[in-house]
Amino acid sequence: MAKKTKSRRSRFAEDAALQALVRYGPEETGLQALAQQAKADYGVSVRQAQTTGDLTLQAAKEAIPGVARIYDQAGLDQAKTASLVSPELAQLSGPGAGVLQRGGALEVAQQLANLRASKASALEDLTTRQVAARQGQQYGILNARQKYVSDIQKILAQSQGLARQKGAFTASTINSLAEAAAGRQNRKDVARISQEGQNARQEDQQNFTASQKERDRKLRRELADKPKGTLPGGTKLNTPNMHGRVADQVKSLEAVIREHKGDYSSRHELAQDLLVGVPASTVTDPKTGAKLKDPGMPKAPSQLALQAALDVVYNGGISRGTARALHQRGYSVNMLGLPSGTKTKPKPRLKNPWSARVSAR
Repeated sequence: MAKKTKSRRSRFAEDAALQALVRYGPEETGLQALAQQAKADYGVSVRQAQTTGDLTLQAAKEAIPGVARIYDQAGLDQAKTASLVSPELAQLSGPGAGVLQRGGALEVAQQLANLRASKASALEDLTTRQVAARQGQQYGILNARQKYVSDIQKILAQSQGLARQKGAFTASTINSLAEAAAGRQNRKDVARISQEGQNARQEDQQNFTASQKERDRKLRRELADKPKGTLPGGTKLNTPNMHGRVADQVKSLEAVIREHKGDYSSRHELAQDLLVGVPASTVTDPKTGAKLKDPGMPKAPSQLALQAALDVVYNGGISRGTARALHQRGYSVNMLGLPSGTKTKPKPRLKNPWSARVSAR
């Protein structure tokens, strides 16, 4: 199975993606690093909160038995002291002995009550510390999570904005590459069509030159095949003086035709006036009202000379019909010094179908 070639659009997309990577790659890498750092910081904060809470909770838990033992020992000491004093108070007699005995008992009871209250307060404080440690642990974890979510949201917003910029840059780069490629192709097409047109013109010119040379060679062969002093068709060649007179007439008419060519819409109209001549006259300028002198045009000395002059001016050379007429009258085109062959413009070539496409681009 033949390997599929990449389309021009996909090639532009790859080039644009590479340019976007070079331009936005460092920023994307930086955002990824920030996300990884935020995740790592979250893990560290959670572990710190857990460790601190666990240590405080364990310390309070381990302190409870010791505190309880301290208060229990204090109660035993107090009871021991009371047991030593109570017999002596019991041996007292007299009117005030009962008061002392009751006071001593009350003091001992009060001290024991104070010890029990202190023990309960101390144990309650340790329990409160355990609860606070657990709450602090949870608060630290929650605070770390909130900070991590906030950081990730900021990074995500920056990443989305960067992605939009990257997408817009990629699309713009694809269009720029496509337009540049279209421009290069357009210039290539224009150059190719121009070269084809130039080659066609050169080919037409070469064909025309070859045809002209072929006609000249044919004429020379015809002259060479004829007896000396004759023209094609057997007509006797006129004298050089006669050729010179007709050549002067043609040259003079050429000058008149070139002078008045722009005043006429067609060759036929100009030929009609030259055949009869136009006398000089005075005309009035319709714009200024000034009197202008029109020198007119001289009458052509002969229709044949006029026809030859018209061929030279309008066609660039003597046509076959005019050459035949000159030969019939005994005149040689070469001896008259006139260009032979009508230099008509090459036929227009068909427009290359690519030109419409190029112009449309």
